[in-house]
Amino acid sequence: MPHIVIEYAADQLDGRALLASAFEATLASGLFGREDIKARLIPCQDYIDGGGERPFVHVSVHLLPGRSSEQRYNLDCRILEALSPLIPGPVSLSVESIEIDKPSYAKVVR
Repeated sequence: MPHIVIEYAADQLDGRALLASAFEATLASGLFGREDIKARLIPCQDYIDGGGERPFVHVSVHLLPGRSSEQRYNLDCRILEALSPLIPGPVSLSVESIEIDKPSYAKVVR
């Protein structure tokens, strides 16, 4: 844990650079070990932005309980700062931390 999910405008942005940068920013937070971080991309080919052709990036960081609101906010800001330089021009860039409801979370690793 955490699971980092990056949705982005695939027609205008380099998803692999976003993924690597978000991963490294999360690792640099000191909250998680390298082996605990999972990150993936969801490229969006079709999207509507009421402001025109502005690209977007939305990062969801799914976490198990145990981090304070301040730790989660600092992690969000760290990821935001890491991704900002990778996106030229106008963009909608957002990051949110989502605390997983542990009783409803199941996992198997083989």
